[in-house]
Amino acid sequence: MKHFYLCVDRISGSGVAIVEGSEPYELSFFFDDGEISSITCNCFCSYHCKHEFAMLLQLRETLRMIEELYDDEFEATNYFAAISKSALLTYATDRKEKGSIVLE
Repeated sequence: MKHFYLCVDRISGSGVAIVEGSEPYELSFFFDDGEISSITCNCFCSYHCKHEFAMLLQLRETLRMIEELYDDEFEATNYFAAISKSALLTYATDRKEKGSIVLE
C-alpha cells in the first residue's frame, strides 16, 4: 500500500487507519495493551480483508519505530499519528488553498 495514515490513542483505546488499495479504505480498531481487536474496514468484504492485514503490518512496523525512537513521547502523550511521505506530499501538492505546512 503506497499511502497510509495511522493513529492510536491509548487512553480511549481507539485506532484509525487509511490504506490505499484500488481506492482509500478507512479502518478502525481498538488497541489495548498491545492487543488489537474489533477491526473494521469500509470495503465490501464481509470478512477480514487485505486492507486489515496491511494495516496490521504497518501498525507493527510503526510501533517498533516508535519504541526505538519516540518511546518517551508516546509514554507522555499516549497518542501517535503517522502518515506516509507520499500521502503527505500528495495532500500538500493537491491542496487548492494557499498557506504553508510546517513539519517539526
